[in-house]
Amino acid sequence: MCDTMSKIEMKKQGFLKTYDKKSLKIQQESRAVKLRKEKRMEFIKKRRINDSMPGNNAEFRIPKEAICKFLIEKYPQLGDEGFPSIKKIDILVEEIKNTQNYDDLSYALESLKVIYGKNMTMPNNYIFTDEFIDIFISLLNSDFIRGKILILAILANTFASKSKIMDKFICNFS
Repeated sequence: MCDTMSKIEMKKQGFLKTYDKKSLKIQQESRAVKLRKEKRMEFIKKRRINDSMPGNNAEFRIPKEAICKFLIEKYPQLGDEGFPSIKKIDILVEEIKNTQNYDDLSYALESLKVIYGKNMTMPNNYIFTDEFIDIFISLLNSDFIRGKILILAILANTFASKSKIMDKFICNFS
């Protein structure tokens, strides 16, 4: 008898429970509001990135000689003068994030250092994401001396510009 009662109770628990129309409508509305908020935040984020990017600005140019020849061979679009400067920065940042070789990392950091030395109007908020700052901090804590020197040069130029990147570093470093 005990086994049959437990089977009946298990069957009862397995059936779908019904909800009233009011609670379903409230759930649907809350999901719709959440979706609208997410889309709005995504739109605002994209707009801020586009507003902070000097893409059409004549001051933000990356000359071909600023990028190491090794990287131009690896990514031919880096040598193309018609290729957008911000896309070149994206390629360098991705190379820094994904490289496993100290030589490749050194080339990418050197190119970024030269670019920062020539342009004080870089889109710092676009480049220095939390993930990128974490990579810089881990490299500063590593044994890669050449990388530390290049990162410090990049950071010196970044901190000299009119951005609030230093605050991000302080928050991530502590």
